[in-house]
Amino acid sequence: MAARKSRTACTGALAVLVAGSSLLLTACNPARMPRETIHYGNQSRTAVVHVPPNWDSASPLPLVIALHGMLNTPENTEEQTDFAKLADREGFVVAYPDARLGFWNIFTTRKDADDIRFISALVDQLVAAHQVDPTRVYLTGSSNGGMLVHAIARAVPEKFAAIAPVYGSMTRAIERAGPPGLPMPTLIIHGTADYLLRWNGGGSSGFGLPWYTSVPETVAFWTANNGCSGVVETTALPDTDPTDGTTASRTVYGGCSDNAEVVLYTIYGGGHNRPGTLHNPNGGYGRVCMDFNATEVMWAFFRAHPRPAVGR
Repeated sequence: MAARKSRTACTGALAVLVAGSSLLLTACNPARMPRETIHYGNQSRTAVVHVPPNWDSASPLPLVIALHGMLNTPENTEEQTDFAKLADREGFVVAYPDARLGFWNIFTTRKDADDIRFISALVDQLVAAHQVDPTRVYLTGSSNGGMLVHAIARAVPEKFAAIAPVYGSMTRAIERAGPPGLPMPTLIIHGTADYLLRWNGGGSSGFGLPWYTSVPETVAFWTANNGCSGVVETTALPDTDPTDGTTASRTVYGGCSDNAEVVLYTIYGGGHNRPGTLHNPNGGYGRVCMDFNATEVMWAFFRAHPRPAVGR
């Protein structure tokens, strides 16, 4: 059975937070971690950056950038993902940037935050300051952060070797803008019972969301961009935790340019949650799949997809 993590202080609190309680945001957050400042144009933003303490600084390391969800924080994202622990074991840098006002700019009408330019500048700074390998830069995000992953990958695909949005749909505006044209290995994790970012797409569900695509449409966007020939295999994952009320499958779309496969993890009965951890915005957000750990699956996918030296 997948290991369950005890997050009693925060589990369920974020559901009330979304309804408008700033007190719960303060009470639920872990202690604030040190930030690095990133300058771009005449603006500056911050990010938590974790560098493995015992790795040879002369050896360039991969970089994983993890974007938090709406009204979340880098600290909560680290607690949810455990990326830092995995980074120490596997040898990569992980960065958790701060969204302005607690949510990422996925709206075409919002002008107060150029998040694409911010994340692009973050990559450049970490490549220069922490000797990150520019051919092994990866981007993931959850919910509102996952939605931004699609926008960034479309706008500056040359910056990233692979992406992995988790319960983060693509906005219709990005779909209409068209694919980037550079192959982008893509891992998508989404629950069929997610009612915030619904499997079949839609518009606002009470959280001020823009119109967004269905999961099949999102998959089709990236498989078309990557020139994939079709489904290679669909595998049912072992139901290692029959008490969680979910099952999962893995579908691989292959025959893609530059080995830029698209992989979809479907969580049947899964809600708006990250598989493998109970540190989720729970309490009305649906069932949590404990049959696999999203962080481990994500890193295995990233590790298998460095950016090709030619053709990207």
